[in-house]
Amino acid sequence: MEQKYPRYLILFLFFFATPLTSFSHEYTFGFISIVKPHLREAPPSATVAAGYLKIKNNGNEPETLLGASSTLSKTIEIHEMKIENEIMKMREVPEGLTINPGQILELKTGGYHLMFFHLVKQVKQGDTHEIKLNFKKSGEILVPFKVWEALHKPQNHSEDLNHHNH
Repeated sequence: MEQKYPRYLILFLFFFATPLTSFSHEYTFGFISIVKPHLREAPPSATVAAGYLKIKNNGNEPETLLGASSTLSKTIEIHEMKIENEIMKMREVPEGLTINPGQILELKTGGYHLMFFHLVKQVKQGDTHEIKLNFKKSGEILVPFKVWEALHKPQNHSEDLNHHNH
C-alpha cells in the first residue's frame, strides 16, 4: 500500500530541515578537508572572538596547521584550553597542530580553537568572514567562516568577552 504524506509535512520538512543542513559546510583543498568552519557571535564591545572547525587529512603524509590570518582581527593564534587541578588554563600553541593521515582534528569549545585578538570588525550572527589557514605543506587556504549564535549572551557589559586573563 502506498503511503501518502500530508502537504504540510512535506512543507515543514522543506522549510525547517533545510536550514539544519546549512551547517554541514565542507570544503576540500587538495588532501585537506575543512568541515563546519565557524565563529561564535561576540558582543559589540568584544576585542576577541573564537573560531572552530574540523580538519581532515585525506592524504598519505602528516600536515600541520601553523596559524591563520584575516582582516577580521590583527592577530589570530592557535590556542588550547584544558583543565589542570580543577583550574581552566588557556595557552597558545605556537608550534601548530599536526594532523596525521586519515585523522580528523577538531577545534572546539573546551579544547583547541582559534583565538582572534584585537578585532577590527564586529562578529555578528549570520555574517561570514574569510580566514586564511596556513598549513606547512598545503600553504594558505582561504576558508569562509560563518558566524553562529553566541553560546552565552552577556546580561550586562561587565560580562563582555574580552579574554584578557588566561
